Amino acid sequence: MNVPVRAVDQRLLAEKPRLCAAWERLCDVAAFDGSVLADVLTVLLSTAPAAFPDIGPLLRLTSPPPLPRRTAGHPRAFKGTKYRPPKRPRPAVLDLRSALCSRRNTYALLEHLWPWRAEALAQLARLRFDEAGLARLARCPTPPLDPYLLFHHGGSPPPAKLAPLFVEWILPALAGASWPIVRRAASLFEQLRLADERHLAALGARLVRVASAERALEWWEALGGQPGDRRSDFFALVLDTGAWTESPARVSEALVDLGHGAKAERYKPWAFVLLAGLARKLNPAYLAAGIRFAVAYAPNWWFGELADDAPDFGPGTAAALLAALPAEWDGDLLISGHMDARNRPPLHDRRPGGQHPRRARPSRGLEAGDLRRLLPRARRELC
Repeated sequence: MNVPVRAVDQRLLAEKPRLCAAWERLCDVAAFDGSVLADVLTVLLSTAPAAFPDIGPLLRLTSPPPLPRRTAGHPRAFKGTKYRPPKRPRPAVLDLRSALCSRRNTYALLEHLWPWRAEALAQLARLRFDEAGLARLARCPTPPLDPYLLFHHGGSPPPAKLAPLFVEWILPALAGASWPIVRRAASLFEQLRLADERHLAALGARLVRVASAERALEWWEALGGQPGDRRSDFFALVLDTGAWTESPARVSEALVDLGHGAKAERYKPWAFVLLAGLARKLNPAYLAAGIRFAVAYAPNWWFGELADDAPDFGPGTAAALLAALPAEWDGDLLISGHMDARNRPPLHDRRPGGQHPRRARPSRGLEAGDLRRLLPRARRELC
C-alpha cells in the first residue's frame, strides 16, 4: 500500500515537516545556490529511490550568461556608463522534483549544484542532520554516486549493487547500520525471496525497526527453517509476542522441530506458545521438550497457556521422563504431564538402593494420576 507523505502520521515520520517543505520549494526554483542544494540533499537523504526504471527526458541545465568583463574598450565593464548592454534574460523557473526521480538526472543536478556544498551542508547541520554523515559528504570533491548510502552507511563501496526492491523496502529501516550488516541483510533478502512476498518483507522491515539490526537478522535466519506458507504467521507472532527481545538461538532446536513437525492446523498455536514463552524468558529446555514431545507423540495436541516456568527442567529431564514411563502409555498424557511438571515440586527422598519398581498396568492405559506419580521420579533420577 502506498501512502502520500502528507498523509503519514508525523509520529511515524519525524522528518516529515522539513521533507515536505524542501519538496515544495523544489517545484519553483529560479536560481541555483546553496539553499537549492540543501533542499535537494534533504530529499535524497530522507528517502530511498523507488524500484522504477530510470526513464524520462534528460535534464538540461544551462548556466546564465556571464556578467560583462573589463576590456580595453570598456575598462569599467559598463559600470557608470550611459550605455548598458542588454539585460540578461531572466532564467526560467524550474521544477526539479521530476529530476530527483531519475538517477541520471539526479547526478547531473548534483554536479551543477556541488560548488555550493559548503553552504548547503552548513544548512543541513543546523537542521540536525547526522554530523558523521555530513562530514563524509563534505570530503567528496565531486558528487557521490549514491548520497543516501554514503550518508547513512559509512564504508559502502561507491558502486554498491543492491536489489532495487531491497533498497525501497528494507534499506530505510537499516539507516545507520554498518555496511557489513547491510550486505548481510541484502543476502538474506535474496535467500528468503522476499522480493516475491511484499507483506513478508514489510514484516521483516518492521522487525528491523523495533529490534536492533543484528537481532532482527537473527530472526530472519530463523525464518528460513519455517514452512513457506507459514512464514508470515511466524514473523507476525515474533512481533506480537515480543519474542524479538530474545535471541532465537535459545530455542533453535525447538524452532527446527516446529518448522518440520507441526501440522498446518497446529502450527500457529504451537508457535505462539513457544514464542510467548521465549519472550517471558521461560526455561528453553522446558519449551523445547514440549514441542519435541508434541511432534513425536501428540501431533494433534492443543497447548494451553504456560502460566509458570519449570526452572529445574534440565537438558536430561526429557530423557528421564521417557525412561520412567511404562511400556504402554498415551502420548497425550505425556504432554499433559509435561505441562504439569512445572507445578510438581521435586522430591529428594529416595528408597534404599535408589531403584523404584515400575508398576505397569497392562489391563488399562496410563492415567493422569499415574503420570503425575511418575514425574517426581523422573526428577529424582536426575539429582
